[in-house]
Amino acid sequence: MSASDFFFSIDLSGQAPPNDMFRELVSRILGQAGCAPKDVPAVVDALHTVVVASASKGDRSCRLTFVAGDGGLDIAVSSSAGRVYHATHPIS
Repeated sequence: MSASDFFFSIDLSGQAPPNDMFRELVSRILGQAGCAPKDVPAVVDALHTVVVASASKGDRSCRLTFVAGDGGLDIAVSSSAGRVYHATHPIS
């Protein structure tokens, strides 16, 4: 396993976080990891949808993980039900 260029993980518990706070936090994480600014809103929308859906199903915890390396950003969302989302996003 190669070392990553960037790693960030956050655990959310309880209800889904307020929309504005979630969007600001995830936008900053994506920007720091190297996502193009034009791509950030769509990625944030996808992640917010997954987190809200997970919370509405009764999941009381959710983990978002961002790992960058080799020109890509792996994004995963896991809950008590297991992995609920995974995507790799190109970065520069």
